[in-house]
Amino acid sequence: MDPVLARDSVLGWLANPLKTYNQLHDKKSQEASWLLTFDNVDNPNVLDDYWPADAMGSVLITSRDPLAKPYFLPRSNGIAVPPLESDEATERLLRLTGRSRTSHEDERISVRAVAAALGGFPLVITQMAWVIARQDLSFSEFLEDYQKEEARSIFLNTEIEASRLRAGCEHTVASVRALETLKEGAILLDILSLFDPDGIPEYILTGNSA
Repeated sequence: MDPVLARDSVLGWLANPLKTYNQLHDKKSQEASWLLTFDNVDNPNVLDDYWPADAMGSVLITSRDPLAKPYFLPRSNGIAVPPLESDEATERLLRLTGRSRTSHEDERISVRAVAAALGGFPLVITQMAWVIARQDLSFSEFLEDYQKEEARSIFLNTEIEASRLRAGCEHTVASVRALETLKEGAILLDILSLFDPDGIPEYILTGNSA
């Protein structure tokens, strides 16, 4: 499918989102409500060709770029989601590592230092909590290793056990960064995202002829 034609078709439907025809009322069209999500938009300029300017629906944008919000919306709109506060990040680390009952002051100081080193980012905290628990590290031991570039790289590339992930989230910090640095592969992902998975013959993916 031509990506440009696919984009134009989607934008056309968003501008006039017909859902069904009501045969009991002279086939009057029923309009669908819709929500369009642009996730992890690091460069707002890429949305210029995909923005449903004349549509009457809802658009959700998530981005780490502070300019993404005023790019499309007045400054009074939109929500800026900051990193976790120190206390919240600390409690999250303790809970995810199963050490919520820790009362030793030195350990509390260490976990606060770890939370600060991780920047208060939930994904990083979740992944590093898994590393700490899986390797049975104290917070001070983890912090000492995390400050070493080689160990930090290993930690960030560690895959989290599926049961520890929330539904629908399979990324690690490393995989998120890898997606951001894709070049040729990003073009392929852009094309694949337009495909209907139910309409792709299995033999195309397996290499077997029909």
